[in-house]
Amino acid sequence: MIISPITPQQSGAVYDGKTDDTAALQRTLNNAAYTGATVYFPPGPGLLVSQTIHIPLNVSLVMDAPLIYNGPNSQPCLIIGSETDSVWLTSYKINVKSKQVSDWQQETNIGVQMINLISCSIHIVQADGFTIGVQAAAVSKGFSYNQLELGQIMNNKIGLDLSAIKSGWVNENLYTNGRFGSWSHVNPSLSRYGVRILSPDQSYLYNNNNNFYKPCFELGQSLLSGSAEAIPILIYHGEQNAFYDCRNEDNNKFFARVLNQSSNHIFTTGYGECSYENIDDQSQYPVSTVAARAELFSSLSGHLIFNSGAIYKKACYYNGNTLVNVPTVNMMSSTQVTAKKFANMKLNLDYLELNSAALGIFVDTTESSRFVLKKDVESGYGGRVIIVCFNKSGTVLGSIINGVPTVKGASNASPYFSPSVYGGGGVGGYITGSDTETDYYFWIHPNVAYIHVMVTGGSNPLRIRSFCLYAFDTIATVWTGYEEIIPGVNLGITPPTIGTWEKGRLIMNDNITPLGSSSSRYIVEGWQCIASPNQWVEKRINING
Repeated sequence: MIISPITPQQSGAVYDGKTDDTAALQRTLNNAAYTGATVYFPPGPGLLVSQTIHIPLNVSLVMDAPLIYNGPNSQPCLIIGSETDSVWLTSYKINVKSKQVSDWQQETNIGVQMINLISCSIHIVQADGFTIGVQAAAVSKGFSYNQLELGQIMNNKIGLDLSAIKSGWVNENLYTNGRFGSWSHVNPSLSRYGVRILSPDQSYLYNNNNNFYKPCFELGQSLLSGSAEAIPILIYHGEQNAFYDCRNEDNNKFFARVLNQSSNHIFTTGYGECSYENIDDQSQYPVSTVAARAELFSSLSGHLIFNSGAIYKKACYYNGNTLVNVPTVNMMSSTQVTAKKFANMKLNLDYLELNSAALGIFVDTTESSRFVLKKDVESGYGGRVIIVCFNKSGTVLGSIINGVPTVKGASNASPYFSPSVYGGGGVGGYITGSDTETDYYFWIHPNVAYIHVMVTGGSNPLRIRSFCLYAFDTIATVWTGYEEIIPGVNLGITPPTIGTWEKGRLIMNDNITPLGSSSSRYIVEGWQCIASPNQWVEKRINING
């Protein structure tokens, strides 16, 4: 026997969005509990209610019009389920909004509160204007194995709340989509959060394996005043939950905050930044996985072909106190095209500063054409990237080959061709159009034999600690452009006269000439620090006989 859906109008609801239909709607739902019918809200203005509406056990609900809450800010609008029973295998299409946006003072003001649902199908069309928009609650039982399709969840202090109470558990749920945000005029002095996972009474600390796919977080940090924060994800008590391909736009610096013993979460963004520095991980076990989609590309497909290591620790003065040598990399200045062993730079205990100088490497591109350059830099001093292309004969190539650019780069720092960028000699190369601290992805034309990849200053100096290069097509050969006497050892013509150097530091002489008398000829092979901060001795080799 097929039971037809019943509507609130059949129980006397006016259904104009203005008249209080609380009693008529509750009668409709109670009747459905006896008959097994689905309650259907046909398209229209919707139902205005002034008190909490309770959905009886296993009553399906389809709302093609909104339930408009006009009750106290201390109550939920809609409750599905109960603390004493589990709701199994039931479907819901929920559409709730508050007539007036809540003042966000009481967390008992909830748009839709779902308690102890198991294996249910839930579509949240909207949940707007409450302290908590949607709450998935487990009270002494489970809220588990549900599929939730999220729509517009706007103007709430907390968009979606996962709460385990009295040893209940919120595990194994699938959440798809969801637009979490607030309009500009809504409570701008108060903080707001997209998804919160917790156990208010701390009776169950392990809410786990809840997976979120493609939620959009636009919480309006730029619209807030004072110390108010807009953080998409807040995890007090949970482990092994995942948030995939999120949109992270106009939120706090911190995309997520993780507390207590929470651990092993996954956070990835399809749009917007997401690295570990965007996670406020205050947990006891900070082992979550974090990546933007572009970073996933490099981590899953890239071959590490060069890692500079801590170049600010490798660097040493070449001539005592001005020129600098950095082993394992190529160095050049803005007026020198050929590879050099030193350049004008500034040594610092925490970074190496470059402005007109550049550090780089040469890379064979005959087998690989896609790369990413990663830098560890001081905030605000990300500098720029220079790429110069060569053919097999070592001739510098121009900006285009057969109508195609020799270099294509990521949109966040698009490169442009400058005929004077490579040493001021008019040979030309590509340089990124703005300073950036982010990873730089670039493509090289197949007709290019090798490239010179460099990092340098831009609008501000580059303050760099290290850089590395990944190739995506296959591994690629890397070289410095000159032969080092001993790879990784500093070159110089005199030991440093300033700075603090560790005992054992070795500098090889880059200007070896015979010294001494005819009967006692020797060369200075180099200098070694015998005591900090700056005590050096010559390392001599007798060349008589």
